Amino acid sequence: MNLFPHSFSRTACLLLPLALGACSAPRTPTNQTSLELPAVTPADGLAAYTLTLTNPGRGALSAQSTPSVALQSAGPSVGAQSAVRLRSSAAGFHDDIAANRRYLWTTFEVVNETRAALDNLTLVAYARAGQSIGGTALTALTGTQGEPAARELVARNIRPGDFLPSLPAPVNSFGFAGLRPEEAQGLERAAQRRGLLEPGDDVLEYGFSVSTPATGSQTLRPGARGTVTVVLKLPLIDARAPEQFSLSLLLATAGTERVTRLIGEPTAQAAERARASGAQELALIGPDRDLAPRKLRTVRLSNIRLSGGATPIHLLDPLEPLTGCLQNLSPQAANPQGTAGPLVTFLSDDGTAADLERLLPLFQEKGAVMTAAVASQNMMSGDAYFASAEQIRALQRAGWEIANHSRTHADLTTLTDTELDAEIEGARRELEAQGLKVTNFVYPYGQQDQRVRKIVCKSHRTAFVDRGGVNPLPMNTNYRITRVALGSWTDAGQNTLEAYKTAVDAAQAKGGWLVFMLHPGNHEQHDATQQAYLAQTIDYIKGRNIPIVTAAEAVRRLSSP
Repeated sequence: MNLFPHSFSRTACLLLPLALGACSAPRTPTNQTSLELPAVTPADGLAAYTLTLTNPGRGALSAQSTPSVALQSAGPSVGAQSAVRLRSSAAGFHDDIAANRRYLWTTFEVVNETRAALDNLTLVAYARAGQSIGGTALTALTGTQGEPAARELVARNIRPGDFLPSLPAPVNSFGFAGLRPEEAQGLERAAQRRGLLEPGDDVLEYGFSVSTPATGSQTLRPGARGTVTVVLKLPLIDARAPEQFSLSLLLATAGTERVTRLIGEPTAQAAERARASGAQELALIGPDRDLAPRKLRTVRLSNIRLSGGATPIHLLDPLEPLTGCLQNLSPQAANPQGTAGPLVTFLSDDGTAADLERLLPLFQEKGAVMTAAVASQNMMSGDAYFASAEQIRALQRAGWEIANHSRTHADLTTLTDTELDAEIEGARRELEAQGLKVTNFVYPYGQQDQRVRKIVCKSHRTAFVDRGGVNPLPMNTNYRITRVALGSWTDAGQNTLEAYKTAVDAAQAKGGWLVFMLHPGNHEQHDATQQAYLAQTIDYIKGRNIPIVTAAEAVRRLSSP
């Protein structure tokens, strides 16, 4: 579903969608709102408006229930001779029942009715101070009685690489793009001039650009039509769930088209996206010193700010020395045993009965072991879909490692400190009470932040996110270890045997640690073909004499004496 335009602007470029994940089929309402906005220029360049979306109910909605969409001017217009027309062309919602998440979305059609081409027509969102929730810029959150909604009810913002395969094209995160600090500051000053932003208010330094569906270009020529989509993520079933969301949005144009490399994405793949959309720049987020290929300028973004204030939230943790919570794992230390990498670990999520029915026989046949991440309450639920405590103990007796996957598989970033302790430490105690040895943690949905990691590292050696590629050695973290999906939840085009072999080759070439992520209980995605690919991937690894080890064994090999 990688159909969303892939480029981004150089100076004043930003669209806000607000979060994505795996969902059900969309519902689309018939209500539409249109608003004619004046042409904008890079100089004074912003037209302002407010978008309000309402959540029509809680729980699974009927086909007749739809979110309402309202678009209103939020400031004086500029350049009244010709216009850009912004029209809400569709809206709907997706429910992820297993994750208790709802996604409200609205797609805008943008028509250039000016006499000139508009380069990088984009949207940027701002929020009043203290109203940004993990980067989700919401100017108003109200419950059933109009009372302010609790901040922690809204999940974290979209991360690059997430996408909704069941949303209508072209909705996914491949339009993700970042701004240089000076570019974001220029936008903030323009917003302040228009009275939309005060010093200290929350901002987003990334977003998505308006693009032409046919080509992915960010240049909208006279008479051309572009599209852009805003998505909000909120709880599906919660008596306190907010019912209304208002966003302060700005429309702007700017210079050079830019593509931002997703977290964990190879530079060459991001460069191909840039070339396909006609972009001139490739932005690289994070500390690496990679370079864009020829004919693309390299833009370095050390971090992305999600909100303002004295302690702003960033997309990446601040780069600082690794101190504390390492529990004898020293990422910088030379490996005294000389057997660090390459290593391969298979890690199965959720502790389903399929671990015993599908994976255990295969791994025993191949003479290999793996790690199973278990949510303690699922294990004790009596639901036949999940493995029982005795079955999990059987895996442990077979040489498998058991990892903590929380109590109820909640999105940990949305919980209070008390709830976090119950989900993380409470799960560990419940697993250990069943005779299971637990030293490592796997974040449900891959969702984590500094607050979550602080609790995880109290009693766990390492913790795993859901994606991100091969882990380089020496490691630069042991609480955000990345994985590569195999079988289920694999990105489009990456669920092939060749893709799995390529990941193994990368681990061998880099001397790194490759952790495959499996969901064998998902029979629709981890089907017979993927099961066969798994067997062939194990053979491929063994043929290259790469050790297949549990996460605990990998940590032992990487630890200081």
